[in-house]
Amino acid sequence: MPSLREAALQVLSAAGGPLSVEEITERARELGLLSSTSKTPVASMGAAIYVDIKRNPDSPFVKVGPRRFTLRQGIVPRDTRYSTSTPRSSFAREVDEHNQKVRRKLLDALKEMHPRSFEHLIARLLERLGFEGVERTRYTGDGGIDITATLTVGGVTSVRTAIQVKRYSQSVSGKVVRELRGSLGVQERGLIITTGTFTRDARQEAAAPNKVPIALVDGERLVDLLLQKRIGVVCRQVEIFDLDLESLELPTEDECDKDSLSAGVPVPSGGPYNGLWPLPGGDYLAALNMIVEFVGAETPTVDALIEWLQNTFPAVESAKVCRSYINLLRRWGLLAYDGTQVVLTETAAEYLANPSTARLLELFKARFTGIPELMDILRDQPGPLDSIHQVLVQRIGVEWATTSQTQYRLEWLRALGAAKRDESGIWRASE
Repeated sequence: MPSLREAALQVLSAAGGPLSVEEITERARELGLLSSTSKTPVASMGAAIYVDIKRNPDSPFVKVGPRRFTLRQGIVPRDTRYSTSTPRSSFAREVDEHNQKVRRKLLDALKEMHPRSFEHLIARLLERLGFEGVERTRYTGDGGIDITATLTVGGVTSVRTAIQVKRYSQSVSGKVVRELRGSLGVQERGLIITTGTFTRDARQEAAAPNKVPIALVDGERLVDLLLQKRIGVVCRQVEIFDLDLESLELPTEDECDKDSLSAGVPVPSGGPYNGLWPLPGGDYLAALNMIVEFVGAETPTVDALIEWLQNTFPAVESAKVCRSYINLLRRWGLLAYDGTQVVLTETAAEYLANPSTARLLELFKARFTGIPELMDILRDQPGPLDSIHQVLVQRIGVEWATTSQTQYRLEWLRALGAAKRDESGIWRASE
């Protein structure tokens, strides 16, 4: 079974255009690319794609709108790559629209160049790309080889290359590819560069097995290379500032309760954390899953997530309390800030792809103080809350004035299936 990322790649490649997360998931399911045991396939798919975009600078995925994605290479116009849901994406869209106009004007200018001047330009580009011994042939205008050059690979092998340039708008046919191959010398490779496009026949012929390969560069790729080497354009650098909530938001007494701060021991930003608190709705695990699934599907702004929490859990009215829930799941290592948006971490994406309370339990033990010790106590010394609290604070060396932090830990362990309380109030490990 392929990964969610691989499934999304296959679906979007076949689609040839943008799809919503729901459409990607449904088509992947129809193709048999998804596990039938996943309980949250749509959220898992959205999370997998978003995490790939965030963590992988060369990600093939591009977000083109709320919950809509496409592939980066030539599938949609570049000015649709950014969502309009935030000020940052609006600015990025304006910049991209400007750059797209420059790309079009550059390509138009290339098509208007004199053929010999165009050959000079391509020779200059080849030199910038690392080719050596670049030589223009005698100009005849007969469609033959225009430039010869040598590309040294790894400082070991030199590949002599014959280049033909085509400065026109129509598509280059397979006949042109075959003619260039027929004119190659021994040990030469071929390259065709055009301001237009290539027909399917041309691409198939260029990659035909058991024949000398011919490399193809179309107009869009040519513009990419010119921009990359700063030929025909000037690049201006500007500083753009974005809000970083991650560095500003710290837990408050209200969020953590006074006991979580009373130990006076500095806690590293990555945990383990002293402060723990519940999630709304009475069922901690169900609430955790709902929040993570929503963030995976929507990648909302902080304000949008707060609004969703208030609508989903009517008893929650305070935005400050909603922020405490977000911070709690950040402590879990499941949520993070990306500017003004809330996003899933890689850990959360993996959890959505394969939900497992055992995985959450391992995370719980690693991210919050006293969990392994509390589980040992429940196994070896079952008892009521007060006695378990006294043993725990002595064992881990904290000075919690009340039992609230111990109780929150017990309730979370019960939600994760690792603890239970009988009718007489005795807490013990689950069997």
